[in-house]
Amino acid sequence: MSSKGSNKLGCLGTVLLGAVLIFAIQYWFVVLFIAVVGIGLWLIFKKGQKVEKAKTAKTGSKQKTNVVNRDALIKKTVVPAQRTSLDFGNIAQVPKTAGALETAKPVIHKLRRKLYDFVVFDIETTGLSPNRSEIIQLSAIKVKKDEVVDWFDSYVHPTESIPTSIVYLTGISDETVKDAPSVKTVINNFKLFFEGLPLVGHNIIKFDLPFLIANGFDVTSIDALDTWRLARGKDFPTEMDNLKLPTLKHYFGIKNASHNSLADCKTNLIVYQKLRDDDLQPVTPEKCSIPQSLSGLRFSITGEFIGIPREDIADSIRAHGGRVTGPVSRVTDYLIDGKQIAPTLIDGYHSKKEIDAAKIQAVGGKIKVISLSDLKSMLSGR
Repeated sequence: MSSKGSNKLGCLGTVLLGAVLIFAIQYWFVVLFIAVVGIGLWLIFKKGQKVEKAKTAKTGSKQKTNVVNRDALIKKTVVPAQRTSLDFGNIAQVPKTAGALETAKPVIHKLRRKLYDFVVFDIETTGLSPNRSEIIQLSAIKVKKDEVVDWFDSYVHPTESIPTSIVYLTGISDETVKDAPSVKTVINNFKLFFEGLPLVGHNIIKFDLPFLIANGFDVTSIDALDTWRLARGKDFPTEMDNLKLPTLKHYFGIKNASHNSLADCKTNLIVYQKLRDDDLQPVTPEKCSIPQSLSGLRFSITGEFIGIPREDIADSIRAHGGRVTGPVSRVTDYLIDGKQIAPTLIDGYHSKKEIDAAKIQAVGGKIKVISLSDLKSMLSGR
């Protein structure tokens, strides 16, 4: 009986399996669709399980961290029973932020009022950038009740060699400053010298003061009067090309040298007093008191001269009756030839004026090329 039943079930299973296969073959696309949907649902289910596990792990970690932080907080906020008041002594001993004093810059108060007690100062540097260039001379004149009472003058030993262009401009060389003190020493001495008086100078807001501050002039505040700014507000009866200190020096007939900080201080003192008092009339030298040994002669100037600006040479020529022109020509009598240090020389050695003068000489022109020493001999009548 059991054997017959098993045979019947086996036959039935075979029939059903065959029917399923026939259905699958005939309707394969339906079977494929059902399979894809099934696999997709299974993947979504597995991903959901992973997210749930991750949330559970994260929640457990947060709870553990909170417990630890809470325990630490409880320990930190425990105050000894015997401490009943704030310890102000300990509060006062809290250290300041490192470098706070070094980075604090002085407050600069720009003055315009009339000053009779002040310090005129000037610097010479190796360049124009307070962060990359160095101070090589610092000079000052102290004035009280409008009278000079003291002066300060010091070269500064730089950390690098002085550029050739600066040597010719200022006359200050490596040899000049080899035994000079460091900038730190000079700045500290100057801080003692100026006594907190207002500082007066030409273009000091943009140039001189940034150099001082960059090199350790760490005072709380600075009262400063810039004579360039003061000159901008004046109505001069005679027009000038610019308001640079050498230009104002020539305008007011001042005979000090230029590009030496002590000489510039002396010049700036006179310039400030004239601007302050509205004494704006130009001062021209009396030609009758100066030998007109260069009368009728034309000069041109090329190159650089150590410690002597070309504008000063030109002024001397004019004062002695000569005429100064820009380019050389057939009517030029003398070319005053200095050291050629410009990076834009035509052949790397000679200026255009030198080359033009040589061409004129080659065709029989009258121009002569002379040195500064030759000019000085002409001025003295030798």
